[in-house]
Amino acid sequence: MTLRRIKTAEVAGHVISPNGPAKRAMVQLAPKEHQDFGSQYEDTTDDAGSFQMKGVPPGSYILSVFQRPNQDYHYEMSAQQKLEVSGENIESLTVAVGIRATIEGRVRSSTSGSITTGRLYLSLAAIDEDNLGS
Repeated sequence: MTLRRIKTAEVAGHVISPNGPAKRAMVQLAPKEHQDFGSQYEDTTDDAGSFQMKGVPPGSYILSVFQRPNQDYHYEMSAQQKLEVSGENIESLTVAVGIRATIEGRVRSSTSGSITTGRLYLSLAAIDEDNLGS
């Protein structure tokens, strides 16, 4: 077995919400290929929404932000974004969470008859290859 040194980086930034800094949000960084297996790198934002993770090796990552909407122990994912770490520090990353949009439209049935709205379910999904938006 051969060991070699690799240059690691610090990933730091801020998480913002519509009401200002996202306080006490959990920020995780997971390798893009293995994001379902947890994260070696995580931090909780401070009162200014700041986070910092040290010792991150170069690679492709998914940065995820989780918040506790009810201030209990249950976290919900609020944002995800792709992140490339090259070995140089990333010191001013900004992640926006909770930015919402209103979508209005009309649902039409391809068959004759009416739609029972009590049994109607609509969902939106990203259309890019990673389901992360652009």
